[in-house]
Amino acid sequence: MAVSAEYMGYIADLLAPLARRAGDVRVRRMFGGAGVYYQRRMFGLISDETLYFKADKALQARHRAHGCGPFVFRPAGKKPIAMSYWQVPEPVLEDEEELLRWARDALGAAHKRPASKSLPQVANAPPQALLLPKPSWTRRSRSMRHG
Repeated sequence: MAVSAEYMGYIADLLAPLARRAGDVRVRRMFGGAGVYYQRRMFGLISDETLYFKADKALQARHRAHGCGPFVFRPAGKKPIAMSYWQVPEPVLEDEEELLRWARDALGAAHKRPASKSLPQVANAPPQALLLPKPSWTRRSRSMRHG
């Protein structure tokens, strides 16, 4: 399930036009592979230098028509589990407009699920801001000072 930094960068570059502002599209390492996020919503998965997009039942038919299947997680000593991320066909990867259309469709499928809570909720902050420590005040203590 390994993925190289070069491939992660390649996919991030291909999907960058989806972004409304810098940092909207991110590729993060996870479990030996990588997740592809738009803002805080995971809509893609990279494993073994292969891109997979989130697909609902309607989108799965399109992937199947292109000869592609789902990402299959194979936990040690357990039955394989087919996930809801489906391989993106090579011709789609080579066509920027088509890839972005597929990515938007995957985002639509991903919006049917709750957003990830693991990524910080920083809308307009530069990447450096994500490294700052959390403030020591809490919502309750803040409201007490002003109330």
